[in-house]
Amino acid sequence: MVNYQRIGDVVKVWGTVSIDATAALAITELGVSLPINSSVSAIQDLAGTGACDDNTVIKIIGDTSNSRAKFRLYPQTATNNEYSFSFTYKYVAP
Repeated sequence: MVNYQRIGDVVKVWGTVSIDATAALAITELGVSLPINSSVSAIQDLAGTGACDDNTVIKIIGDTSNSRAKFRLYPQTATNNEYSFSFTYKYVAP
């Protein structure tokens, strides 16, 4: 489930996502499309965080190669877990 709100040129995104890690205790990355396409030219153009009951924290940064959000996490288990997240970015016409 994903929700978003755009006020002017600022977009706030929040929701939940299920991630089925293939290995515990290994850096895992997930690319997430933006609900409103935007040009992401620097990793700091998009920032956020997320978490799960297993104490895994998600770092969310801009993916400049693909103009999307990049979720980086270090899962504690190699099972499917539901993560809550939020991130914000500035809309820049692609």
